[in-house]
This record gives sequence, C-alpha cells and structure tokens, in this order.
Amino acid sequence: MSEIDTAGAPHDPTNRMVTIGGRPERIGLDAATWNAFDEICQRENMTDSELCQLIVERDGRRNFADSIADAVIAYFKAAASFGPPRRTGFSEPTLSRAVQAALNAVGPLP
Repeated sequence: MSEIDTAGAPHDPTNRMVTIGGRPERIGLDAATWNAFDEICQRENMTDSELCQLIVERDGRRNFADSIADAVIAYFKAAASFGPPRRTGFSEPTLSRAVQAALNAVGPLP
C-alpha cells in the first residue's frame, strides 16, 4: 500500500502518494473513496499506482482526484451490471469489463 495521511475528519481528504507517469503525486480523496479504490485494486490484482496510471491516461483533466473518484463510481456501477470479473488465463493481465467501463467513463484513449 502507499503512504496515507489520515489526519482530519472522516470526510476530509486523505492524502496518498502514488506514482503517475514515473513521478510521485499526492492525491487527496475521502477515506470511503480510497477504500473503494483499494477494493478495485484487490479485485483486479493491480497496484494503486498501476490503476491510477490507467485512469489518468484516459482523462485529460489535471485534477487526478476527480478522475479517480469518477472511475471508482463508474467501476462499481459497471461491476453491478456485469457480475464478477473474468480472467482469460493468459500471462498478460486482462482488464475486466468493469475496469474497461470505468476507464471509458473518464475518457477515450489518447
């Protein structure tokens, strides 16, 4: 897991350092969004930096926190309609339909 700063009220942003584009970035999201984000990482067998990188590559906004929060909502909305993630068995990781839907919700490929 990444470094987390948990000071403040429950709805205050919680800062976490993740690597995006090879650079460390401090991102502030509320604790519930970080918990949901961590669940996505666990379900999809990805690190937080890997998932953040995929999300920001798809979204032209410079505000990474907004991009990540939007993707978290889109993921769980898609997961509810798609069911459990499926794996192909290939050594190359395959994104679940829920992750693909979440990435599409934040923006097209550059």
